[in-house]
Amino acid sequence: MTKAKETSESKKAQKKKRKANKTSFTSETAKKAQKASCESRKRNCSLKEWAKFYGKQHIELQMPDKTKVDATWDGAVVVGLYRSAMAGDSKAAKFLADITGQSPAQQVEVKAQVKHEADLTPKEAAEFIAELDKRI
Repeated sequence: MTKAKETSESKKAQKKKRKANKTSFTSETAKKAQKASCESRKRNCSLKEWAKFYGKQHIELQMPDKTKVDATWDGAVVVGLYRSAMAGDSKAAKFLADITGQSPAQQVEVKAQVKHEADLTPKEAAEFIAELDKRI
């Protein structure tokens, strides 16, 4: 056999193989494609989704007094933050204050006296309008 004939026969065999591997689009192939898509989406979760998932997973946490406690990863992170804050880490202390609602920025008190316009006397209304004019 000549080399050209061998090449043309191998090309024909490859073409036949590709043709045999082609599948028509059916509901079965659609289901397989959907399953593959879901698996791919699971592997490509965002950092936020991974954090939510692992934050809820349970672990056994050893406390400073050597007792073991069943906790979540989120709980373990909070324990670590408290340990760091107690060791003098000011960033950990600030973060703990923020997440527990004890941050000074979250404790702003707003006091105001609000009067409805119908409750104003004509003199008070005129003073109010004059004050607004000054600000503009």
